Amino acid sequence: MTALTREQVELMLAGATPGPWCVADETVVWTQINDPVETSYDIGYPVADMRMMQVQYGGKRWPEGQPKANATLCAAAPDLAAALLAAWDREAKLREALQDIADGMGETELVEIGRYAPAVARKALGETP
Repeated sequence: MTALTREQVELMLAGATPGPWCVADETVVWTQINDPVETSYDIGYPVADMRMMQVQYGGKRWPEGQPKANATLCAAAPDLAAALLAAWDREAKLREALQDIADGMGETELVEIGRYAPAVARKALGETP
C-alpha cells in the first residue's frame, strides 16, 4: 500500500461504519452496543469477520493468534485513522509555528528568538502559557 493522503483517510472514515468497534468471539469485529442500527445481536452488528482465517485455507492454516490479531487491528482502524488526522493537524501547526519563528529571525536578535519560540510553539499546539 502506498502512503495515504489526508483526503483518502477522511473519505475512508466518512464512508465506513462509525466507530468505535470492538472484537467479540475472538475473530469478529463488531460495532458497539449503542449503535443506531437496529440489530438482534446484543453487541451491535458485525463489521468484519476473520473466522475464515481460522480454518484451513488452501491446505495451510493461519499462524496461531493471527486471526484474532487481525480482528483487533481492524477494530482499531477508526481510532487509528482519527489519530492520524490529529497528528497531521498537529504537524501543520508546528510547521506554521516554525515558519513564524524563522520569519522573526531576520527582525529580532537571537536572544529574543529564544524567548519568542516557546510561546509560538505552545500557541501552535493549543497550550496555554
